[in-house]
Amino acid sequence: MFEFVDSHSVEAIVKVIGIGGAGCNTLGYLPRETLDGVEFIAIDTDPLALGSAKADIKLQISGDFMPADGESLRAMLRGTDMVFIIVAMGGRTGPNIAPIVAEIAREMGCLTVAIVIEPITSEGEHLNIARQGFEALSRQVNALFVTPNDKLHHQVSSPEDAFKAVNDMLYDAVQGIVGLVVTRSGLININIHDVRLVMGEHGRGIVGSGTAAGEDRAEKAVNKALSSPLMTNKDLVCARGILVNITAGLDMTIEEFEIVGDALKKLALENATVVIGTVIDPNRGDELRVTVLATGISADKKPEPSLADSGRKQISHE
Repeated sequence: MFEFVDSHSVEAIVKVIGIGGAGCNTLGYLPRETLDGVEFIAIDTDPLALGSAKADIKLQISGDFMPADGESLRAMLRGTDMVFIIVAMGGRTGPNIAPIVAEIAREMGCLTVAIVIEPITSEGEHLNIARQGFEALSRQVNALFVTPNDKLHHQVSSPEDAFKAVNDMLYDAVQGIVGLVVTRSGLININIHDVRLVMGEHGRGIVGSGTAAGEDRAEKAVNKALSSPLMTNKDLVCARGILVNITAGLDMTIEEFEIVGDALKKLALENATVVIGTVIDPNRGDELRVTVLATGISADKKPEPSLADSGRKQISHE
């Protein structure tokens, strides 16, 4: 059994920032209709790229990110609870600017999550810049999700499929969290404080998502999430924080919630913080979707799986 902890609804202000050409372009692939209430910000040095970016706010900066640029960004982030930074490390703008943006967001008290699009190894001349930017960014964010492009290219049949896999991961990571802290309709609601509890541990993050319908849909969906291309049990079992989003229609049951929770209990690290919330989508029909975000993954030796202590698992509800 899980311990249920009362949590009053807190309306979270969430902003998604795309940095550089690839980061700004990616904003256009995130469905606005499922990210209602989220503000999108595009930041780039290129005015032409900014002109075509699908964003609510566009900030053209100098290559060196001058003090005036920082003041503009602070004004945009005032009162914000959570910031997603989407950036590619294959160019120069992303590795140089993303760490500065993250540092400003953290200084302003924002829960800051970065989603990094890795360069492939064939982009040899950019790899050193990418590594430096990656290390600098990792020191400034609460959680860092990485799309390992080399791994994806070996698992798909075409560049188009790899591109889609990257966008799917970006969407899963953003929607998995935003759906819980912005949407207030669910059997088990959580708020930004619950997310901060999970994301408070610095470290790498991984995300997996699965969808199923019909009989045993909850069991099938969570199994698909845990077997996603970027998610492995070995990674999950060493995560210090696990956030789970269960999205379904009006027919969702507490029993289905418990099925997902039990599956994660068997894998979670004994002292991990696990927070599970639900989103009710009346338009979903018979389909149930499970998104698992594991954070605080250390590069240290992985522990063996153990049955998690249910007394440490905190699930918020209203």
